[in-house]
Amino acid sequence: MRHFTTDRYIKQEIRNLLKDICSVSKNRPLTLTSRNMGDDQHDRSCDGQELMRHDNLVETEKIEMRILPLVDKLTEHHEPSRQFIIFAIYGLGGVGKTTIARKIFDDQRTQSAFSTRVWVSISKGSSVAQILQATCAAPSIGVLEVPKTKNKLQMLLADKIGGRRIFLVFNIYNGVPSKQGIGNAEIFGNLIEVLKFFHAAAEGSRVLITTSDENVGNEIKSAQIQKGAEGYGLQTDRIWQLTVEDSWMLLLRAACLEQAKITTELKQIGIGILQKCNCLPLAIEAVGGVLRQKGYRQKEWEGIRDSRAFSLKDPTTGTEGGVRSSIYLSYQYAPPHLKQCFLYLSLFPVDFEIEQHLVTQLWISEGLIDIGTRHGHSLEETADEQSSVSQQESNKHNNSEET
Repeated sequence: MRHFTTDRYIKQEIRNLLKDICSVSKNRPLTLTSRNMGDDQHDRSCDGQELMRHDNLVETEKIEMRILPLVDKLTEHHEPSRQFIIFAIYGLGGVGKTTIARKIFDDQRTQSAFSTRVWVSISKGSSVAQILQATCAAPSIGVLEVPKTKNKLQMLLADKIGGRRIFLVFNIYNGVPSKQGIGNAEIFGNLIEVLKFFHAAAEGSRVLITTSDENVGNEIKSAQIQKGAEGYGLQTDRIWQLTVEDSWMLLLRAACLEQAKITTELKQIGIGILQKCNCLPLAIEAVGGVLRQKGYRQKEWEGIRDSRAFSLKDPTTGTEGGVRSSIYLSYQYAPPHLKQCFLYLSLFPVDFEIEQHLVTQLWISEGLIDIGTRHGHSLEETADEQSSVSQQESNKHNNSEET
């Protein structure tokens, strides 16, 4: 009982502290910031339904154009007769690989061309057993317990997919470095090994792999030779960063800004921010969310451009800036009550489908919903609103291929 009382006291103190922080933020002197009616109008125009136009900003016209030829290649029938053809799309984290793969997966032509579609998210350190577990547990296959023997597993999969033309997507994220030191070459070898268990699939089946490994083509070819699976076809396609001009237009959309109101000086600062985002759509979206609250104030933009967050190095490329820096910057500028909710989402696994009703109830039970932000709404309504914002940030985090 003593521990329970102490926990309640600590939680209450934290809640009180956060309320004080919010109160100080709301009541700070107006002289601390230079704000005009134009900025106020900007904030109001980005409320409500206006923001709905920008809630999926990575889906730019450029990405749409990339999807069409990829779907054509995946669904065409005049390829030489092969059981599997492997397609690998690669590029920097945050460039839009997962978005492209998901849109291909959901495309009507893809749905019509394949009897069974399977989406699997795996870590770069996944073993053959882990990949099989994740693949078999996918809703379209629905095997919750993978048999331990190879023969039983092959019989089970033959029953599920026998004679069907299937479409497998392996969405690879970097994850935590494996204790066994599994690298890029080994993960592709494991994927080839897994494909052997799908020998009952019909000819014309396809595999789509997303990865940040630039050497994916050579590594898959080597894995095919080592695993005796040279009969699989292979095509690779690189997804490049946006051009500076396309990045600028995306930033304006993300920040709800009008081109006509941008000064020459402000655009120069904006270009500097985009360069630190490495022209990656996901990074631009995150920074745009911060600029949305800053309006057209030059000093605010300079502060973001010069933020120390951009000194963070990407663990895979060793370069500064990019997605990790932008998401950290976005988190830094988030209000305290949203930071709590966002961190709570980190308890869920990568690519886990979170039910909003469940997570809002968990937030309420944990005392994470700030009473000061209710504005006459119920706790559930306030939690639902915060859930939308926090899950958007969580999706950016997952899509950045970091755990």
